[in-house]
Amino acid sequence: MNNPENKQPTGAEQKVNEYVERISTGESKERIFEGLSPLFKTSIEEKLKARETARIADERQIDLIKSELGISVDSQIGNQVGSEKIFSEIESVEISQINENNGIERRKVDSKNVSFKQVGDQVKIFYLDQEWYSKPGQIIEQTVGGRPIRVIVSRDASASHASFEPLTNIYSIGAGAMEEFKKDPEVFLSSIDHEISHEEYFTLDTKQQTEVNDLFLNNQDLRIVLGKFAKAIYSDSVIVGGGTAGDSYLKAHGLASPTTQSLLTFDGQKGLKDSRSMTFELDGKKKEVMVGMLITELISYMSALSIGEVVFEKVAETGRSRRGGKDPRYDVARICFEYIQKNPSVGEALKKLKLIGRNKEMEEFFVGLVQKKLI
Repeated sequence: MNNPENKQPTGAEQKVNEYVERISTGESKERIFEGLSPLFKTSIEEKLKARETARIADERQIDLIKSELGISVDSQIGNQVGSEKIFSEIESVEISQINENNGIERRKVDSKNVSFKQVGDQVKIFYLDQEWYSKPGQIIEQTVGGRPIRVIVSRDASASHASFEPLTNIYSIGAGAMEEFKKDPEVFLSSIDHEISHEEYFTLDTKQQTEVNDLFLNNQDLRIVLGKFAKAIYSDSVIVGGGTAGDSYLKAHGLASPTTQSLLTFDGQKGLKDSRSMTFELDGKKKEVMVGMLITELISYMSALSIGEVVFEKVAETGRSRRGGKDPRYDVARICFEYIQKNPSVGEALKKLKLIGRNKEMEEFFVGLVQKKLI
């Protein structure tokens, strides 16, 4: 006899469930609703409401258990099992000053004057029709979601794993990322989503970047998270390219660094528009980094959680395996993501600007691109 509980959902039900899952992981509800019938919209809304009701009930039950055990439920940070302990153990830097840096010099390069040409196995990059530099690989150009996307795909040993370069508005995928795709496509997507997150942030105009940065600076909880992430990332002692990863980030994020100078730009370009920097002490020494550079890094570290906890744990475990079993960067990122999910005003603001949640069109583009290269 057939068990009614094992009845397979109809095609329509499967589609509704798919839409609910996509909205729950950050995709725009308005965009999904475009062209759907009122009946479909109602079904989706009802399932979203039921899911939210169940989530709230679960949280209340967890809070009740915590209360019975004598664990504080006042803080919204670290409600995930074990997160409060981990979070409390991670040291923080105290942001002592925010510097406006009015009048700071911005880059002269206009990305609209950058062009590319395939010459054999090299991609030559031109500025104002003059050859600028070249990179090994093949350039792929395609319109995705209404905007042009360029990617340099390379198996050369010098190619980066995966990256996005705002100055020239181009992605790069190296041999490491392609090997990662063969082993675990979702982990590959986490690398891509990390870079997509950077592109989305650098696409924002001055007003939007300032508003995002203010969310973290003016919210007491998120400012604490930001301080702990700064400590975690700038104190990272793993050796990379002859120095520590922490020093590498400090140099890249510094006010006067070549990286910052190449990123500081005006509206209409991709790059850093909010010119504010933050001052803090690290190991007894005064440091100064660009606010936006730290915040886009934190947001990018959270991106794997939009795919799922299992994928995020795989990515985090890779970091932990190189750091003696602990990688506080990912612990802070998880806590920050959890906080954002529990605070609709913050979450909606970041979702509206496409800084959290998955960009399925871009993911599909990159998956298709790599699949063709591996055939």
